[in-house]
Amino acid sequence: MTRSGRSKPLRVVCAMILHRGRMLAARRLPGGFHPPMFEFPGGKIIAGETPFEAIRREILEELGLEIRPLALGPSVRHDYPERCVELIPVLCDRPRGTLRLTAHSEIRWIRPDRWESLEWLEADRELILKQLTSAKGIRTLYKKKFLTLAGSPATRTQRSPGNPTRQK
Repeated sequence: MTRSGRSKPLRVVCAMILHRGRMLAARRLPGGFHPPMFEFPGGKIIAGETPFEAIRREILEELGLEIRPLALGPSVRHDYPERCVELIPVLCDRPRGTLRLTAHSEIRWIRPDRWESLEWLEADRELILKQLTSAKGIRTLYKKKFLTLAGSPATRTQRSPGNPTRQK
């Protein structure tokens, strides 16, 4: 049972979309359950969906982008006054398509070390703090996995499965 007395949290995925060393933050539209603050876009997992399927669907619906889910990060539970949510982060890359805002008023691409410059929804803020302190968090995945995909100068060499190239 959660702190609010609710027995089952609403399972929600959110996309931590990384592109060229920056992550996507989206400001919610006014109205609805939450104030117009920044969040990682996403939404509810529909029965029978995997988190990867849910995040692909949600990002296509909300932003008009096709993304590639890479990994799940550690989730957080947060009690909002109207409901309890379990926020499940999905590290994603390769956003393709024409951006269109349907559930947000704006997006910003920010460096991960500048996340505090935005006003985040409470659950997203908790999620960021957990990711920054967790050994299995997005920050670790970002450093180990995403920099290679993003083409960081330090990791531009291709690695073959049998003979990993070491950085110099």
